[in-house]
Amino acid sequence: QFSDGRPDLQQVGVQFVADVKPYEKMKLRLLNAGHSVLGIPGAIHGHPTINACMEDEVFSKFMRGFMDLEATPTLDPVEGIDLTTYKNSLEERFSNPNIKDSVARICSESSAKLPTFLFETIEDNLRNGRSIQYSALIVAAWCYYSDRQKDRFGNPLELIDDLKEVLHQYASNTSSDVYSFLKLRSLFGSLVENETFTSVYQTYVEELYRTKDVRTMMSTLLNESPLMKS
Repeated sequence: QFSDGRPDLQQVGVQFVADVKPYEKMKLRLLNAGHSVLGIPGAIHGHPTINACMEDEVFSKFMRGFMDLEATPTLDPVEGIDLTTYKNSLEERFSNPNIKDSVARICSESSAKLPTFLFETIEDNLRNGRSIQYSALIVAAWCYYSDRQKDRFGNPLELIDDLKEVLHQYASNTSSDVYSFLKLRSLFGSLVENETFTSVYQTYVEELYRTKDVRTMMSTLLNESPLMKS
């Protein structure tokens, strides 16, 4: 609302809308979630930056698979936005070698980010019988990250989070209780009670702890995904 006219910002692509919520949801579930979908497994694998993740074809395809198959179906109509063009622009942005956004920064304070960026997407897809495979792998990777705090080469990963002690406490019990991490109800709510999610999560957690090879797991999921095959 402007008291005396407004600048012609629409001439350079600005949209004036009555409700910003659909646009905010799009940004959170694609851009912000996309960062975490790259950063958490990227840290475990040993990629130092987001653009390094994007230079890895498995990571870039995994991120786009997540956006197309799991995030996009949860979005409300976003007037004036072509979602394919927007997602393409995110891939270009994440790939920019001049930004060098560190995976450590992306992984920091994940307990404050993921409930909005990712968990709401998981809940939406579970309610509607859609895929949660990509998201479950990221949650499993976050558990491993919070527990072991090392990449595949044994290099230490600093857990930067206001809840780092409790995250480590719940994650470190995974070897004796595969669902331990999900029992942190202040973050995950009742997700541990959803058998659709826990069955997928258990498979990923057990394999990741056994192999320590998140990239191969991502590649396998891509090969099995109907979206990627089509």
